[in-house]
Amino acid sequence: MSDATKILQTGVGDAGDGSQYPTPVTIVDADGNPVDIGGGPAVEAPTADTLAGATATGRAVLKAADAAAARKAIGAGISSFSGSYNDLTNKPTIPTVPAAPTWATISGKPAAAAAIADVATDGTVTPAAFNALLAACRAFGIIAK
Repeated sequence: MSDATKILQTGVGDAGDGSQYPTPVTIVDADGNPVDIGGGPAVEAPTADTLAGATATGRAVLKAADAAAARKAIGAGISSFSGSYNDLTNKPTIPTVPAAPTWATISGKPAAAAAIADVATDGTVTPAAFNALLAACRAFGIIAK
């Protein structure tokens, strides 16, 4: 074949997102076969199968048509876990939280004060009733002694 039958192919590629990029220059013969202008054999672009250093798993991920195939290639899947704690296995034992104390269950509190009569219906408070109220407040530590 003469040099006159060799042609240069170049162009602009579409990245799929509206942007463009220059395509590599390839020299081909009249039949479309790549020609090495350095005199050696034509060099083909690497593929997933010919990529040096690629493992079988890596090649499978490169060839995956979708996310599900890529997960399958690496041995992963989509979790079926519901998210409920009750669906877990081998759960740790969580100790029972004690009930909150109530006034009846608190220890060390002062004894109940003697009953104090209600204020008279006319709104007057006797000194004895007022002093009984103060004594009860002091006994419970509400006011200083």
